Amino acid sequence: MKTVPLHGDLQIDQDLRFSKREWRTQHAGWLLMLILIAAAALGLFGHGPLASRHAQTPDGRLKLDYDAVARHSAPDILRIEIAADAVSDGTVSIWFDRAYIHARTVESISPEPALSGTSGDRIAYEFRIADRTQAAIIAFHTSPRDMGRQRGAAGLVGGDSLRFSQIVLP
Repeated sequence: MKTVPLHGDLQIDQDLRFSKREWRTQHAGWLLMLILIAAAALGLFGHGPLASRHAQTPDGRLKLDYDAVARHSAPDILRIEIAADAVSDGTVSIWFDRAYIHARTVESISPEPALSGTSGDRIAYEFRIADRTQAAIIAFHTSPRDMGRQRGAAGLVGGDSLRFSQIVLP
């Protein structure tokens, strides 16, 4: 039979080396949780300042705002800004890479396009722009259908293009 040492008036079986290792492990776990919570709050895993990305064509006539990290089947917005000098005859046409659009469900487009169609590996949308003195803002409300890295391209029909990528998490 093992004898239990006395600590003061108490007879306690303790292992201080094990307790100190347990405390260090516990503190490391707390620190890891704190880092993960801070990263999530800043948008590393979705919407937020760390996830927000911007891309634009070399001539600056087309700008795209999007989240670098999206969630599978969750709402996602691609915000496009088209410079006023890109509008001709009250219309502007943009295109997206077909593979990128097919990896998503397009819930709505605001404003709605006047025309849309496909050409090779692109899907084009034509918009009527009422105010030709200001930049046009177009919002694509989508939700990703596929998980993993999604690479996309967009551009003005007959103009410059841009490339972007997103990571879609479960």
